[in-house]
Amino acid sequence: MSKPRKISNSVNRAERGGARRSSAVSVESIARRKIRILGVPLDLGQSRRGVDMGQSAVRVAGLQARLEALGQQVQDGGII
Repeated sequence: MSKPRKISNSVNRAERGGARRSSAVSVESIARRKIRILGVPLDLGQSRRGVDMGQSAVRVAGLQARLEALGQQVQDGGII
C-alpha cells in the first residue's frame, strides 16, 4: 500500500521561504462557453426535507448573472 501524498499549500511554501502562487484566475483567461442551467429536483434516498429545492437555491444565489458577468453565454433551461 502506497503512502498518502502530502499536499503543500501556499502558506507552507511561504513559511519555508518558497514563492507564493495566487490561485486567482483572470476573467480574460477564461474561455467563453455556452452554459445551460438545468434544475432537477431529486430527493431520493435523502432523509432531510428540502433537498429537492437545490435548483431554486442556485437561481436565488444568482449563478446565471455571475456567469454572465464573467463573459459566459448562459441559458436557463428551467426545472425539468
